[in-house]
Amino acid sequence: MKYPLHWEPESKVFALLVVTGLVVSWVRQFLAHHWKSFASWEDFFISWLVHTVAVGLLAVFAGAVILRTQNFFVGSEHEENYTKKQRFMSS
Repeated sequence: MKYPLHWEPESKVFALLVVTGLVVSWVRQFLAHHWKSFASWEDFFISWLVHTVAVGLLAVFAGAVILRTQNFFVGSEHEENYTKKQRFMSS
């Protein structure tokens, strides 16, 4: 019998954050040092932690901006102007 792997949304977000931090730390290391490996495991884990925290803060900042400006982009905040413009265009 197969048991499907079911992930909760919070687990998916955390896993995505950790994997993204890992990818960012590797790409930065390889670009900065021309594809040389990390000097030690300690450097690797510190880089991974720092980049994971940075990606998390960037995600929080982006989420805050999106939530703050969603009314403008969805159109509900400026619906009155939109209906006026539609009436003007149809005249």
